Amino acid sequence: LTISLEYHLVETLRPLVGIAPDASLEQYISASASTIPYDVLQSVSRWARSSAGISALRSRSLNPQDYSMIALLAGVTTSPERKFPPYTPPAEPEVIAAQRAAERKAIAALINGLLSIGGAAFAAFWASGSTGWPQQWRALFTLLVAILVASAEGGLYFIWLERHKPSKPRQ
Repeated sequence: LTISLEYHLVETLRPLVGIAPDASLEQYISASASTIPYDVLQSVSRWARSSAGISALRSRSLNPQDYSMIALLAGVTTSPERKFPPYTPPAEPEVIAAQRAAERKAIAALINGLLSIGGAAFAAFWASGSTGWPQQWRALFTLLVAILVASAEGGLYFIWLERHKPSKPRQ
């Protein structure tokens, strides 16, 4: 994790060169680097809170609170070299309500299809009882009716999906 090395941060860290135990601090300040590792700032902050750091800072008339992580990170950018995705605002309440209504309709259509398949299969099995067919033929007839109704319901569902598919923006 890197932090942008802003002018005010350089000016805050410059008096610490030579007294802070982290020797790598000097290379970032003197080399006019554009970023500094988070770990370096964290070690400076830890040192500034230690008793040795507090006494060293006060002997040079520096405020130890200026070297807390909050003070060091104020006004800087975390990971400035990374490209973050563009901000996408949350959907409007009307859009969310419309999506929920569409979901309820889709669930109702699926349940309707399943009930149609089950009802047609039951009706076929019950009606085939008066034909005198053996149990195997009745079961086969029931299965064929269920498959026929399921394929019809599947076709209707795909037609419904095509009608309710969001339109693609033209380019």
